[in-house]
Amino acid sequence: MAALVAVLLLPGGLAAMCGEPDAAGRSIAHYHQHKNAGITIRAMLKNVTHAREMHSSRPPLAKVLRAAGAKREFVVTFVREPVSRTLSRYWYWRATGSDKSKKTRKARCATLLEYARASARANNQHQYMLGGAALGACAARRRLGGRARGFSLQKLRGFSWGARGRSKGPAEGDGVFDAEAGNRTKAPADVCPAGAEAYGRRVDELLASPDLFVGVVEHFDLSLLLLGRLFPDLDVDYCRRNSVVGAPRLDAVRASAADAVRVIAAKNRLDAVVHRRAEAALLARARCVFGGAGGVDRALANYTARLRAFQRERCGTSGHSHSLGPPLDEPTAWSPSEECRHYRASEDFLPVSDDDEESVDS
Repeated sequence: MAALVAVLLLPGGLAAMCGEPDAAGRSIAHYHQHKNAGITIRAMLKNVTHAREMHSSRPPLAKVLRAAGAKREFVVTFVREPVSRTLSRYWYWRATGSDKSKKTRKARCATLLEYARASARANNQHQYMLGGAALGACAARRRLGGRARGFSLQKLRGFSWGARGRSKGPAEGDGVFDAEAGNRTKAPADVCPAGAEAYGRRVDELLASPDLFVGVVEHFDLSLLLLGRLFPDLDVDYCRRNSVVGAPRLDAVRASAADAVRVIAAKNRLDAVVHRRAEAALLARARCVFGGAGGVDRALANYTARLRAFQRERCGTSGHSHSLGPPLDEPTAWSPSEECRHYRASEDFLPVSDDDEESVDS
């Protein structure tokens, strides 16, 4: 008990003990990853003077984090389960695109299975969040006499340390992750020399960055509750933006297009790890901050009651700006337009590429 009291009396108290970073006096840098509730976050930050967004032209997150301390910025990004994220992009392009567009016709003129095989992005969250970053825990350690050469606590944890012991992230002496497209379809062990388990630890290192908050779309309200603790002046009441009405539910797609779902999952094994580790870290922090699972439930219930009242009064259907109807709400169908028929008969139909340009509104 005395030890616990001593911890609580330290600067930051419970927040520090629960791993909450210190964002006081810092501006917000929203690292917008497509189809991860970014438009909703953008709307929340619109009236915040100390906030900026990086989207279509964003550099790798590793570069942003290296500059965050000097700029007095705190980086906020969200991740999402990769199958759900891919489907969101697919339905969004179907609802908002044109059969004449070289980009969106890949979704509108193709079944979900065809799109998954040829056009669905692979490990996109890994690419942006870890591309160009130090290998850290993934660095293979040479052994001498049964012990890791160059052993030290700092190397074991994959961190280099600055003034006053503050972590600056994994040291880059052991190399960096490939920032190009070549590693997008690999398994964790293929990009992490130390193995699949070490890849999970490397993601944990990223999540522990003192300059970063990673929210999870599947726990959006809980993520905003924790973000609001870091920025007390941030209004976390929101209207849902950029959603698609009429898109099939994920469980229905899993039942009717299981082959497509398996292809998407196989192409996103790295992103699946990023999502799982981020989800685990978010839930662990929330349980610590709010005093266990019961405390989390109570905090969420209070926030949800207030939020729903706000949304009934202020939001209406403003966020549901896109609608999807037959036949494009069916994953095994495609648009019957003349443009799609010509496209499907052409040599350009479904070229295998992960390099599609992102929409600024995705």
